[in-house]
Amino acid sequence: MGKEIERMRMAGKLTNGPLRLLVGVALVALSGCIISVDVKDVGMIDGGWSESERDLSADLAKIDYQGGGTLYVVQGDDARLRLQGTRTALDAVSVNQTGATLHITEREVTTCVVGVCRPRQPSGEHLRYYLEVPHVEDIRHSGNGEMKVGPLTAQRLVVVVENHVNTKFSSINVRDFALQAQDHADIHIETLDADEVSLAASSHADVYAHDVNTLELQVYADDQAQVWLAGRADEANIRLSDHANFDASRVEVDVVDIRADDLAVAQLWAEESLRIARDSRATVDWTGSAEVREQHAVSGP
Repeated sequence: MGKEIERMRMAGKLTNGPLRLLVGVALVALSGCIISVDVKDVGMIDGGWSESERDLSADLAKIDYQGGGTLYVVQGDDARLRLQGTRTALDAVSVNQTGATLHITEREVTTCVVGVCRPRQPSGEHLRYYLEVPHVEDIRHSGNGEMKVGPLTAQRLVVVVENHVNTKFSSINVRDFALQAQDHADIHIETLDADEVSLAASSHADVYAHDVNTLELQVYADDQAQVWLAGRADEANIRLSDHANFDASRVEVDVVDIRADDLAVAQLWAEESLRIARDSRATVDWTGSAEVREQHAVSGP
């Protein structure tokens, strides 16, 4: 990731020859406010692709990504966005900052073949975004693109992901991490260290966390969502329903409290205390040396 960003910075220095196409200032009017965004087009690169750069205001803390292609988010000293892609794809990108929120969307483009013109979305494979931010506390990801976040250190990070997108996190160190995934979203977390972790998955969303270390873990899953975790937690509070599948057999937890209803399936590892409340259709399996208390529960909240 760092090598990719450094390579793009070097490309930005090649703007004082025939590669320079445009240097200007774009004025974006939003909600009665005018934000000045420096825009520098650094020209063509290999394969007919182009690069452009946008400086963002320092108060940036929230990301709303609805575009195609791949967005890379890393921590840096300044707020800066570099875009890379075909000229057609870049022309369809809309980047606006409203207050502390960066909005990235993608307009339809019109393609004409033999006199027949149809609107379409530019191909996501033709777009790359490289975002450096001093800090970020809120991420919203939808559309049809991919997002890769990290390394990142923050006090609190709230993430909402939906609509068949792929979101990946690596080297995340926060005090409070909250994720809401739905509508077939696919989430991969490589490493996460946090005091508190809250994961909510629904509507066929998949969440895979390969190395999570936390004091308090909360998981809510329903509507055929799947959650797979590995790591370590002091306490875990689990709520499952409606065909949810939860595998935490690789998470060593001291104290676990789980409620499972309506054909939910869970696998757990508990070392000190395990309290299970489930209806007759749910399945809860566990390993470890915990003292177990189990009771039959009636379906419903």
